[in-house]
Amino acid sequence: MISRVIIADDEPVVLAGLSSLIDWTKEGYEIVAKARNGQVLLEEIERLKPDIVITDIKMPVMDGFDVIENLKDAEDRPSFILLTSFEEFDYVKKAIGLDVVDYIVKLELNRDDLLKALDKARKARENKKKILSEDIKSSESLVESFFFRLLFKLNDDEDVKAQAESLALDISFSKYVVSYTKIEISENMDKSQAVALYKSAITLLSDSISRYMKNHIVPLDLSHAAVIFAFNAQDAGGYYNQIFQALRNAQENVRSLFSLKATSSVGPAVDNILQISSSFHKAKVLSTKKTESDEILISTHRQNENFEGNDLDFSQYRERIKQAFEELKGEEIEQVLSDLINHMRYEDILFESAMDISSNVLYMATNLIPECEEMLEEIFRPYSTSGYRSLYLARNSSDCISFLEHLEKGLIEELEKRRQDYRMIQINKIQGYIIDNISRKLSLKEVADLFGYSQAYLSSLFSRLCGMSFVDYVTKEKITRAKQMMATSDAKIYSVATSLGFESPFYFSKVFKKVTGLSPSEYIDSLGNTKEK
Repeated sequence: MISRVIIADDEPVVLAGLSSLIDWTKEGYEIVAKARNGQVLLEEIERLKPDIVITDIKMPVMDGFDVIENLKDAEDRPSFILLTSFEEFDYVKKAIGLDVVDYIVKLELNRDDLLKALDKARKARENKKKILSEDIKSSESLVESFFFRLLFKLNDDEDVKAQAESLALDISFSKYVVSYTKIEISENMDKSQAVALYKSAITLLSDSISRYMKNHIVPLDLSHAAVIFAFNAQDAGGYYNQIFQALRNAQENVRSLFSLKATSSVGPAVDNILQISSSFHKAKVLSTKKTESDEILISTHRQNENFEGNDLDFSQYRERIKQAFEELKGEEIEQVLSDLINHMRYEDILFESAMDISSNVLYMATNLIPECEEMLEEIFRPYSTSGYRSLYLARNSSDCISFLEHLEKGLIEELEKRRQDYRMIQINKIQGYIIDNISRKLSLKEVADLFGYSQAYLSSLFSRLCGMSFVDYVTKEKITRAKQMMATSDAKIYSVATSLGFESPFYFSKVFKKVTGLSPSEYIDSLGNTKEK
């Protein structure tokens, strides 16, 4: 694949020299533009979206550093190679800070150096695209998890703001409304097809609603999703019509494109993000009152409904269930679900309450237990052709209680078989996040919050499954990355230290020697490397 390159220098002789130094096409590159000042370069980058830019530092109008600074937050930022007439530490240090791939001294420029720098830039660009794709998937998953935990009040309120900031989420809206949406996918459809269809349908729902207002969609199971609407208004009344129009348009699009019926019940508005669980709960209760003709039911349409009909306080079980599911402890799952089922029987609770509680447990399982969808299919196959979605066929409280009994028994049996595998899945995801963010200073609290675990549990998980503490694991990965950088590139020790988030080259050297038994210089010498340190 051809990599597209822009070259920039205010000296025509340098541009001509670069253009003729190699056979660009033969080497897999194409010069798509040339620029003689920084402003033109910036405009050409924004217009042509190149893969690689080779630019002089000192140029008229805008220098090379300013161009790079202007593009520091751009998702499609190209790889930069700097040309300079000076090999000065200040320039190199600044280049490292701007994540420049390489720099070349003009007077020393030759064919081999140029090809080496271009190859390095191309690999950096390809790696960035790969990481960006993985980061987007990881970020989407973390955002879904963040809102899921808010819907079920699984977050500590004081941590919500910090978590939102780390995910770049705006939670400053004055009103929030939650819709509980059902997507009717055939139970006879192949599982992989059903999953693909469900994902496509909720993506279309969110995209369609986005034309009207800000929203976040949270998958719950293969039949349901929660849509969180966010807006600024003193009174939410005027927004209900907009929500209705947005949902109607989205449902029509899903019907038209996928031949699927979608219905929604909409909870009342709340005043801040920490209260969305209330809107969600009331939307779920309202859904039990829908008739066949109700495609969209909004709480304000039935102000006289008793939304507080839940005669059993689920909050007393929520934290216990969360902990049991996250830690995959069969005995604790058995205890808490048995307590809940006995309580439901004793109270003789309303059907609306029983359905609300049962679906809460179901959604917590599907979102907190790895690969739970497959497990649930196994658990409920002997009882119903509808699988775990048999819950939605319940007609009374006894049906809901029976569902929870099957769930309890099946989870205990399945988790006993898979518990160690699931914990490794959990830890592998966290390790992947650490490696992807190895250039940053990572704290146990930050990572625990992002993945929804307590610091104590995550620390314990690392000790048991990795044989080391969280801090030691992060340090080990930083040193592993440092060794790779020193073995495969011409990176200087101070640049390695800076790029991996160490406070200083001295501290980096101290940690490196503690882990490897060698100083960075000694390690480079052990490789038979003669490069300058």
